[in-house]
This record gives sequence, C-alpha cells and structure tokens, in this order.
Amino acid sequence: MKVWKIISGLEIICFILGSIFLWFRKIDGTGAVNTLENKLISIGVLGVVLVVLLIIQGICYLLLKRD
Repeated sequence: MKVWKIISGLEIICFILGSIFLWFRKIDGTGAVNTLENKLISIGVLGVVLVVLLIIQGICYLLLKRD
C-alpha cells in the first residue's frame, strides 16, 4: 500500500503543478490569449481527468482489497 500512497500523491502534485501552469500562461497552444474563462475551463478539464483517474484507482483498490 506504500506504492499506492506514493502514486496518489504524485497524481495530486501533477494536478497542482498543471493547474499552476495553466493559470499563469499568457497564450495557449493555439496562440489565443487566455482569458479567465479559458483558464477556468482548462483547469476544469484537468480536474475531470483527475477525478476519472481517482475513480479508476478507487475501483482497483476495492477489487484488490476484496481478495
């Protein structure tokens, strides 16, 4: 379970660093200027990805714990 905690911690750290990167960049990948709405949408999409990963990780945890 130690590896499990390390992976969970790395996921949270990657989310925080990704959010900071998305918040402070001036221009996105297409060359458009980032507005507040674009920043919030980008961070929201990153949050949805994190939630999906955590759900998959939780299901795997429950399946492994059952055995």
